Amino acid sequence: MSIHDDPTQTSPAQPPRKRRPWYRRWYVISPAALAVGIITISAIGGTAAKSTPVAHPSSPAASAPANPATPPPAPATPPTTPPAQAGPDQLQAGQTETLTQTASGTPVGTVTVAKQAVTTYPADSYGEAPANGYYVIVKVTAAADSANHDGWFVSPLDFHAVVHGQHYDEGNGHAYEALTSAQSGQDLSSTLSAGETATGYLAFDVPAAHGTIVYAPNSDGQPLATWSY
Repeated sequence: MSIHDDPTQTSPAQPPRKRRPWYRRWYVISPAALAVGIITISAIGGTAAKSTPVAHPSSPAASAPANPATPPPAPATPPTTPPAQAGPDQLQAGQTETLTQTASGTPVGTVTVAKQAVTTYPADSYGEAPANGYYVIVKVTAAADSANHDGWFVSPLDFHAVVHGQHYDEGNGHAYEALTSAQSGQDLSSTLSAGETATGYLAFDVPAAHGTIVYAPNSDGQPLATWSY
């Protein structure tokens, strides 16, 4: 037969369960759970250590090149060329040229060429017109230096005119027709002693009203001075 519980009967009262204090429950941790917690914390720390770095502005020292550029080499010095030979002094009509001996440097004297006239007709009415178009008359004054005791020979043949690159000798063509009687009477040809002076008029028959008078007394024909007129 089966036995049925009598509902009228009550179970004996169970004594109340005592609860542990809260501060004691924190210490009831199994060793396995403690190990898992330590591993988790370590993993979290490792992940934080691998965070993406933040870029920072570089310092001047960091941006400077490690090895500064080597300066370019200095340009090579060009070879020295000998100075060109000096040409004649270039003067205007009326200016004076001073002459010296090339070897000794002893003063010789001075030469002045002054323009007197540029015409297209002769000095006398019965004379001939210029063969090349113009007469050029200049006054030449030569003065020997007071220290020149060797004598200085001056001649009209030492002078010529240059017009458009062409050479014209003194007295060429009909040039003498340009001089008056008084001008023709003053001969420049002289050998000057110290302190002496000579004056004469030179005429040229040329194709233009402007050009240069050249003084070239040396045997090699190289001019010493030119006067523009």
